Amino acid sequence: GSLTAPPDHGWIESMEMFRRALMTLHETLPKENRPGRVKVALIDDGVDRADLTTYQNRVEVTGMSYWSPSMGTTFQNPSWHQSTHGHGTIMANSIIRINPWVSLYAMRIQDDVDIGPRNEVSIRIHAGSAAGAIEDAIILKVDIISISWTIRNLVAQDARAVNGQEEKAIKSLKKAIENAKEHGILIFCSASDDVKKKGAGTLPYSQAREYIFRIGAADAYGWSHKATEDQQTIDYFLPGYQVADDFHPRIVRTEELKYRDGSSVATALAAGLASLVLYLTNLMKMYYCTDTKNMSKFSKYGDLLRTRDGLKKAFENMITDDNYKDKKFLPVWDLFGSRAKEILNNIKDPGAKWDLLDELCRKLAT
Repeated sequence: GSLTAPPDHGWIESMEMFRRALMTLHETLPKENRPGRVKVALIDDGVDRADLTTYQNRVEVTGMSYWSPSMGTTFQNPSWHQSTHGHGTIMANSIIRINPWVSLYAMRIQDDVDIGPRNEVSIRIHAGSAAGAIEDAIILKVDIISISWTIRNLVAQDARAVNGQEEKAIKSLKKAIENAKEHGILIFCSASDDVKKKGAGTLPYSQAREYIFRIGAADAYGWSHKATEDQQTIDYFLPGYQVADDFHPRIVRTEELKYRDGSSVATALAAGLASLVLYLTNLMKMYYCTDTKNMSKFSKYGDLLRTRDGLKKAFENMITDDNYKDKKFLPVWDLFGSRAKEILNNIKDPGAKWDLLDELCRKLAT
């Protein structure tokens, strides 16, 4: 029989509809009053510019490469705007699919392909290159860091022989994670998709357990994915199981859409959602730019939501149904989906549309 496409993600659909609704309001602001962009550092394997969906050039993207030419690789210091395995491009598209009004910093880190004894393939990240990327993200004053990979933390009883250089690199990575935390940057990292791997002992998570948002994969309607490991150490589950790529004009037939799996997709969506929450306060500040009282109210909301606790509260405020089956899944269709429908289809008065956003911001921040 023919392959049937997975069900449409209710989650993704709601957020895409909300993105469209938001952009219709964003476009009504005069050019000089456009809201500030949220800065997101994507620390991954680079982003293919040609495959990045920019939503009518709304996305601002730049980057840096952290490949060291001394590694004896065949291609030296590849640029940030290419992707080693295509992974970073998928992550970038997942972030901007939720919020295209970002400054995206694509920070390409070095990795190697390792072949295990049973021919299993794994990607090994160079800790030193990851540390450099995080330190630069701090210098750039980013709001959010998105990390969809893990590095095994070195413990005293580690049987594997570790050379001094690797140990030094891991120390510098731990210090970089600590620095990012001290600077109040919101950090998202992914859980392991392999039940057998207890990923809580891996970096970046193990360096700032109470601070980093750790994300696991769920299906379209909030059931956490069976394969995702130790659920106690996971903060939230987002769609990461058979998520279809955004429809691209170059793809004519639906069956050509690719479906993505795993906690890494869920992590990028979470970083995108966090950036959207921050962008909402920026948008409302510009809408109220001549109303000092409201403008300062949304500045306060923005400051609050930029903290780990403030954002956690916003995520928890998304769980509007007391009976919702999983308190770690964010059912966005109520808070975002229903308002998107109102803005796009029902409300004719522009002022009433902005009132709806005002009330949404208040709900998230308080």
